[in-house]
Amino acid sequence: MGLKSIKKETVSTQAAELLLEELLQCEDGELLGFETDLSERLGISTPTLRQATKLLEYQQLLVIKRGRGGGYYARKPSTDGVANLAAIVLRANKASVFQVLNTLRMISAETTRLACNCRNEADLNALRELQVVAQENLSDSDTFLEAELKFDHLLASMPNDPVLTLFTDIALNYSKVQREVKVFRLPRRRKKFQTLRSELIDAILAGDAASAATLHQQRFELLELWLKTDLRNT
Repeated sequence: MGLKSIKKETVSTQAAELLLEELLQCEDGELLGFETDLSERLGISTPTLRQATKLLEYQQLLVIKRGRGGGYYARKPSTDGVANLAAIVLRANKASVFQVLNTLRMISAETTRLACNCRNEADLNALRELQVVAQENLSDSDTFLEAELKFDHLLASMPNDPVLTLFTDIALNYSKVQREVKVFRLPRRRKKFQTLRSELIDAILAGDAASAATLHQQRFELLELWLKTDLRNT
């Protein structure tokens, strides 16, 4: 790579960083600007601007629209893409399901404690609705796992802490490897876990942190036991 290429890449990277700061202040779908306006404002050429905005588009922070009504629009990033990529990194680095389970155990212990203090009616209603739906999802192991992942995600979002939510979603995304070992393949396991989840929801709704902590621990002890049993038998 020549010196001119290095300089151009540096300029486009700096431009991307400046645009990133603006994007973080924008609402989802808000117009950031048009190509001519942005290149003039940043003092860079159109090709350099396109290189910078392509990077932001790849990071899912920007939507580029061409033609009539085209321009650069802010995009609020979701945790889905980040969590999926992070889960792939974990798998590439040979993270074991038990390492992820232990991390999730520690994080969800905190989210469970904080959820007991949550009095947001919308979150509490979502918890009640999930409890009703969960009682109907005992026949299929994959559907049951999805309900479990949804419950843990809801639990993490109740404290309104984006850090807890993101790290929980990373662990949950990786935890889909449970599909491979079919940890919930046996009806008696699904029934046992559903009962614990129902009791945990009741404890959270009642604000009973002590009972919730005990039930949380029981859930993870069961998961660890079942995973060890399944892996030993494979």
